Amino acid sequence: MNQESQQLIGKLTVCLLLVRPMRRNHAGIVQGVVLEDGTFEASRFGVAEPVEVPHVQRHFYFREQDVATLREIVPEFLKAMEGSDGYDPLKMAVQFFEQGHLHDGWWKVRHFLWWSALEALFGNNSDVLKVRVLSLFGDKDLHRGEEVSIYEIGDIHPVADFKPHETIGSTLNEIFEVRNMIGHGRRVPQWYLTPVPHIFNNAELGRVEILAESASFIIRKTLIHIFSQKLFNFYIDIDAREEYWLNKFGINRHQAEKKLKELEEKKYAEKAARLEARKALTSAPEASLTEGEIRKLRRRKAAELKIQKLPE
Repeated sequence: MNQESQQLIGKLTVCLLLVRPMRRNHAGIVQGVVLEDGTFEASRFGVAEPVEVPHVQRHFYFREQDVATLREIVPEFLKAMEGSDGYDPLKMAVQFFEQGHLHDGWWKVRHFLWWSALEALFGNNSDVLKVRVLSLFGDKDLHRGEEVSIYEIGDIHPVADFKPHETIGSTLNEIFEVRNMIGHGRRVPQWYLTPVPHIFNNAELGRVEILAESASFIIRKTLIHIFSQKLFNFYIDIDAREEYWLNKFGINRHQAEKKLKELEEKKYAEKAARLEARKALTSAPEASLTEGEIRKLRRRKAAELKIQKLPE
């Protein structure tokens, strides 16, 4: 097998990791010859580096829908990854993401690499990065972006002992905070590393494992979006990336600060409304309210329940 073929298989392996991350610790590239009857005769087995994935992904398997996604994005993925010039933000995001799996034993290295992948995709200013992530996943609605679950349908097994419920909004700030602790030489608080219930057993690394699942989700879904929508030309360099985010979403540093302030004000107003609803329910029985007021209060209660954890 020549070097070009090996490089192609390496790229496809990384693309598969984006589509459906799964554990890998078996033989790597298998070399051999194709016989006249079409069968393959193996002659050499290469040992692959072990790949460990975040806790929830250890139960992943390759599905038909993943085959369809892989076929869809492979041509665009290869266009961006091939060659030595251009598309550095995309290449670095992919490389950081891949290397994070190879450094699972050093969770701080993985965390730092995956935050670097996010910066390659969204920019290195923390406010700008957060607003761009929320805008992308919320279709320009930051509040909706916050509510996006980091677990897709099928990620959590229906008979799991524990069904976690985490969103981009509940994890993104923490990913940045832990990244800052690591980067600035500060000790990460022990509660981040205390085992927590997760799927069929505890996530031994604790909260940081949940943050890894969130970072992996954001990176993978962003890259898949870029390749499936053929947006990779907007990532030919940093200037093109910044122009894309400004023209498509209207987000630069100034606008990011403004949007974050508006988001906090909206969340504060919603919290105040929920408190008022609780007071109304406590001070006035439903029998004394009009039918419209009762429906309104019940809708508020239902909206509040949406952000609570799912029952075990």
